[in-house]
Parts: sequence; structure tokens; C-alpha cells
Amino acid sequence: QLRHIFRAKRRIVAFVGAGISVAAGVPDFSTVTGSSSSFKLFNASVYDTDESTESFHKMIVQLHSRARDAEPTEFHRFLSSLGKRGILTRIWSQNVDNIEAKAESLSPHMAANEWDEFPRTIQLHGTLDEMICQESKSHCFPFDPKLFDGPMLPECDACVNSNFEKWMKAKKLNRPPPRTFVVGKLRPNITLYEEYDKGPDIAGVLRRDLSKGKPPDCILIVGTRLKAHGARLLLGRICRTAKKRNKACGIIYVNKEQPSLGATMDSRIDFRVKGDCQDFA
Repeated sequence: QLRHIFRAKRRIVAFVGAGISVAAGVPDFSTVTGSSSSFKLFNASVYDTDESTESFHKMIVQLHSRARDAEPTEFHRFLSSLGKRGILTRIWSQNVDNIEAKAESLSPHMAANEWDEFPRTIQLHGTLDEMICQESKSHCFPFDPKLFDGPMLPECDACVNSNFEKWMKAKKLNRPPPRTFVVGKLRPNITLYEEYDKGPDIAGVLRRDLSKGKPPDCILIVGTRLKAHGARLLLGRICRTAKKRNKACGIIYVNKEQPSLGATMDSRIDFRVKGDCQDFA
């Protein structure tokens, strides 16, 4: 029955979590820290104290080391095959390992196709592969773990160079130099919980997928228990709108554990597959 679904469907949306990357050697949060709460681990409050900042940086450096050498899993390759066939319209990823960038047709850095201005993979929490300036988002660099050994945030070299150029230009024109020079701090390019002004253009993607374009005819939920409130709300909106516009839309939940996702969400799921997503692929 599931094989028939994947042969017949033409607009599949995937909503994935850490479970799809464990087989690649990237541990989930409970393995790295002993805590099952990603909300606490990825909350903006990690930058409130030196102790929590240092602990967060240590975890990020560990995860980056694992993710850097990780290769796409069988499930990533399954998604890639759907993408090559042109039937995977979007992946909503809660992961920061950036493995999708190594899988053909899943790149989070380029438009999905000539009709879609957004990438096929939407990284809800950013990526471990980059560090970004908090003053200028255009200042984005490959992640350097050596800069995050401790609680101090490194300065942005691009800001320093920009300020120097402004000073030199003023001197050349015989003008007074700028009164202030702003130098941003670099952080891992990860969107934390309660950072509402950061992250991808979720509203724009939803308008594109659910209002302007044809609605999904299959939603695949894999490797996540949806403990994060925001992720549950987002998926709920996608499923609700898809079912409303296309009653034939099938919703499939694949996970080793099969917890309740809430009464409303549970009622929308058509198929539950309890097991490893790699075996499913």
C-alpha cells in the first residue's frame, strides 16, 4: 500500500528530525548531552551566562565534528530519489547537520526548480557548517570550531575590515572619521528557540506551497517526536491546509517510537510505521 502511495503521489512534503541522521553517525541530542529536551539545548537563553554559553559551544563543536564527516543515509538517498523524480516538493528539516547538502537534489542553498524561488530543503534551525555575524547577516563564513573554545564570541573580521575601509576613505577625502565603529560578534549559524526574528522565511514558503501552488498530496513525517511546540504548530498548519485543499492527501508517520502528537494531529495521520526510517527507505 505504501509503495503504491509513492508511485502515485506527485507532490510529497517531508518533515524530518534527528532520527534520519543517527545512522550517519550524528547523535541525537539525548546522546550528546543526556537530555531529551532540545528546547533547553537550543533556547536563546544559552547565551545568558558564560557557563551556559561555554556548554553550548562545546556541544556545537562536538556535533560539528560528527556532522562534518557524515554521509547521506539510506533515507537521505530515498528523499534524493524522490527529488530527482520531481515529486518531492519540500523538506522541512529540524536538523542542523546539513547532510542534505551532500545529497543530490536536496540542496538547502539553491532553488528547488525554475518555478520555485525557495530551496527544496528548508533548514528550520540553520546549519552547523556556518558562523554568522550578529550585526550583518551578509557576513557569513564556514564554521571554525577553534573560535568557539570557551564562552567568548569571536569578532567578525568582515566588520573590522569594513570599518578600516571607512576610516581610510574618510582620511583620503580629508573628512572626520565615523564617530562609532560597530564590530559584530560571530555565532554558529543556528536559529535558537525564542529567536523570532531569525531563521528562514517560513511564511513565504507556506504561501508558496499552500496558497499559490498545488497542495501536497502526501506528507511524510520522519525521525521526530515533535516535542518542540513551534515545529508541532508548523506541521499542524501544513497538514490542516493540505487536507482541506486535497482530501486525498495521505499523511505518513515513520519513527522508532510512536508517541501521541496530540489528539488533532493523531486524527490526521493515515499511516503509522513503527521502526527505523532506514529500513523504511
